Amino acid sequence: MEEKVLYIQDELEWKSLLQMLPLEKRDVYFSPEYYEVQEMSGAGKACCYVFKDAEDVVLYPFLKREVSRLDYLHEFAGVYDIEGCYGYNGAVSTSEDTNFIKKFSDSFSRFCKKENIVAEFTRFNPVLQNEVYSKYLDIIKVNKNIVLDLTREDLEMGSYEHSVRKNIKKSSKYNIEVICIPSKDMTDSLKHKFLDIYHSTMKRNDARDEYYYDDGFFTRIIEKMPNSALFFFAKKDDKYISAELVLF
Repeated sequence: MEEKVLYIQDELEWKSLLQMLPLEKRDVYFSPEYYEVQEMSGAGKACCYVFKDAEDVVLYPFLKREVSRLDYLHEFAGVYDIEGCYGYNGAVSTSEDTNFIKKFSDSFSRFCKKENIVAEFTRFNPVLQNEVYSKYLDIIKVNKNIVLDLTREDLEMGSYEHSVRKNIKKSSKYNIEVICIPSKDMTDSLKHKFLDIYHSTMKRNDARDEYYYDDGFFTRIIEKMPNSALFFFAKKDDKYISAELVLF
């Protein structure tokens, strides 16, 4: 058995281990690029706990932070909490063997005690159902998720509600054009259009400050994730009226 912790400077090894996983498990939310973006935004120290036994491996990326950053816990220096990057996170593995999972769970629990990690927050991936790797946690179901099979030939008619199909037809009637720009092709002009829409949307929804990402976050997405992000824009009469960032 082997355990180690990787950091952003270990990006090549992190990527190499990720490539050991089945293709459907190589999610962007486990990637060092996304964790680097979050670390550079001040979300915490990007870490990836690695557990290996024979030919199998578990990767568990997370952000590590001192709890003393909170006013009411300021006296607890050297004590930490961990949280996965925004999106779906948790552990991911080459194996679903019960004994292997228990070995990982026991090993990670010992690691947390040794490192003074006292709290953990995880949003498990509903497609991968990777909560099975975290038996040591009390898991609560709080959301419903909609999962679509994009290979279906009747995708539009068979997977979407009538109101969605109606909106699609309405947008077509009003000549709404949707364009897709890969991250690597984003220009400064398009980035500023995206940011204008983002800020106005957050303001319209009266979002609290803690829900805002700074402009640098999106710049780093463009620079650090050129092949893992898409920007969608909706245009009406050459005016950009809506935008969305998709990670993949």
